Amino acid sequence: MKFKENIKMLLSELWMINKSHIVFFKKIINAFRSTIFQSRIIKYKGFKIDTQNKFCNYSIRRNILFNFYESSELSIIERTLSKDDKVIEIGTGIGVTAMFAARIVGDNNISTYEASPELIPVIKRNFDLNNLNIRLENKILVNPNTSENFKKYYNNDVFFLGSTISNSEDNSYFEVPTEDFKMILEKEQASYLIIDIEGEEINLLNFTLPECVKKICIEVHPSYKGVGDKSISNMFLKLLQQGFHLILTNSSYMSFYLSRD
Repeated sequence: MKFKENIKMLLSELWMINKSHIVFFKKIINAFRSTIFQSRIIKYKGFKIDTQNKFCNYSIRRNILFNFYESSELSIIERTLSKDDKVIEIGTGIGVTAMFAARIVGDNNISTYEASPELIPVIKRNFDLNNLNIRLENKILVNPNTSENFKKYYNNDVFFLGSTISNSEDNSYFEVPTEDFKMILEKEQASYLIIDIEGEEINLLNFTLPECVKKICIEVHPSYKGVGDKSISNMFLKLLQQGFHLILTNSSYMSFYLSRD
């Protein structure tokens, strides 16, 4: 009987110790959140990122702090981008992917295009913080079959949900100037494309790419309104018909890598 009482007492003490440990570690985590997560400048992949803006919400900061932010695309770029590549990025975001690519090819060998006018100062700030002179344009690139001089960009405070495709009836939008994607590719003689444009990829790539383009890192968005698996499949089929191969060993989740000789 005494043995059972001793066991109960021991278990009760262990529970109180564990409970106090849990409370202690929760305090540490909360302190970490309230200090690190509210820091203005966060280091990510060796780059300084200014997170004091409406686009870098808690989720974005957490992903930056724990090395999750754009990790699939960055992994593909790290393994496949060569120092002699000429890069065009469509969908700059806050500038992380462009800076990562510039580290490999040099900032004079990459041009990046962002549709959201509100993101431009955020991107420029991050480029300046890292002493990078990457060419940045606030334009929507369109395939040569498109005759529009301006195109609607539907705004969203969660920047990676902003798109030329409206997902809501009450979306506000900007009228953004367009530029012929094919002409840009031929002028720049781009060999490597980085594309992350929230569903617009199915329209952008609806033409035969110039021969200079050899590699593509693309994030796809089948869940967007009007996109779907069939449209994404047709897009990949057209690329395969142009001699590209889908390299699954260098692909991850919704980010894919294609190349051709």
